[in-house]
Amino acid sequence: MRKAMELLKKAETLLGPKSHDYGEYTKNCSDIGTIASVIRDKEIDALDVAAMMIGVKLSRLANLTSGKGKTPKNESIMDTEVDGINYIGLFEEVREFMKGLEDGRTASTSTDQ
Repeated sequence: MRKAMELLKKAETLLGPKSHDYGEYTKNCSDIGTIASVIRDKEIDALDVAAMMIGVKLSRLANLTSGKGKTPKNESIMDTEVDGINYIGLFEEVREFMKGLEDGRTASTSTDQ
């Protein structure tokens, strides 16, 4: 349980600085969805993008932990786990934002990566 708490604390400390660097996560997902929609010629919304970002982290984690004799050099397994935790939390932010749009209101987000 101690390791899980360590991961959660590290994840929390990264949200603010990453938001500063990358901007509002919900807007980023929306912008990426717009770009992807043009490229793929089909609707891809912010929630689709947020789900894909979780998928990216899970795929990367699987590669880092595959045991194929490779030791991570540029990103640790823990860094990937922390990012994954944040992407799952941010998925909820995007989901709430999208629900607000459907309900005809704008949901505000307070935590971004």
